[in-house]
Amino acid sequence: FAGGKDKEVHKFTITKSIIVDNVLLKPGKYVILLPHEFIEYYNVKLLNRINLFSKYGLIPKIYVYNKNFIIMKYIEGDNLSDVFHKFSKQEKIKIVNKIEDLISVFHKLKFVHGDLTIANVLITSTGKLYIIDPNELIEDYEFDTYKQGDIEDLAYIREKYNLL
Repeated sequence: FAGGKDKEVHKFTITKSIIVDNVLLKPGKYVILLPHEFIEYYNVKLLNRINLFSKYGLIPKIYVYNKNFIIMKYIEGDNLSDVFHKFSKQEKIKIVNKIEDLISVFHKLKFVHGDLTIANVLITSTGKLYIIDPNELIEDYEFDTYKQGDIEDLAYIREKYNLL
């Protein structure tokens, strides 16, 4: 799981069930995001929307959210930026098309990623993609402007990797 320069992201394992903020966490692997602007920015409205994304399988499931940390499901996989070079051109095109499909679901829900790069995508050994680090919750009146940014980011990825 990637953590930017202003984020602290740590993987941890729970061996016995515990309760954190009235949420039962069963034994397994998790990721905790420690305080930074991500947590300060998110609010209940956004968290509800983000949890909807996890139900669609777009992002890892969020179990606990509070002002001090976020606990998410750990996804066994690779950051796409670390392994993208290993794929053939045809495979890269399919992957970018899948990313576009995921982002279109974000847009249907009036959500914008805000910083769409292959570094913000996890890929599992089965090829399932997860979007990480969604940045922006845009009010409806601004949505079309910011949505265009995601579309331009996808075009840039295609151009950068010669996938046109």
